[in-house]
Amino acid sequence: MLLNANAENPNRFSVGRGTRAVFQFYPENEHQSALIMSQATKAGFNGGLVVDYPNSIKAKKVYLVLMTGGIAQLPKALTGGEELMQNRSHVENTGRTFSMSRKGEKKPSKGTKEWIQKKRERMLKQGR
Repeated sequence: MLLNANAENPNRFSVGRGTRAVFQFYPENEHQSALIMSQATKAGFNGGLVVDYPNSIKAKKVYLVLMTGGIAQLPKALTGGEELMQNRSHVENTGRTFSMSRKGEKKPSKGTKEWIQKKRERMLKQGR
């Protein structure tokens, strides 16, 4: 017996509940984007179109955001005022610095300074 036979709903097993998919595309006209949205709605997805830099000709990007499950907000589009925040020279790791191992002891999170030092010590002991 096939897993997705006629007795079952194939859409039910293809995408998990509460998931989101984002596709970037460049429609030639408004009719094309309306057609894509209507077909996605007909297939059972909710979501919409997000347009980054809508007033620009070269930087304009159109994203089709498809969601399943409950009601969720669409991501906010970029308008050009956020450029100062986007041009950071470094990334800050403000999350957890330690995670708990199986034995209950603290273990440094991957990518932190402590983790790199422990990895170097381990590699020196192994002769690498």
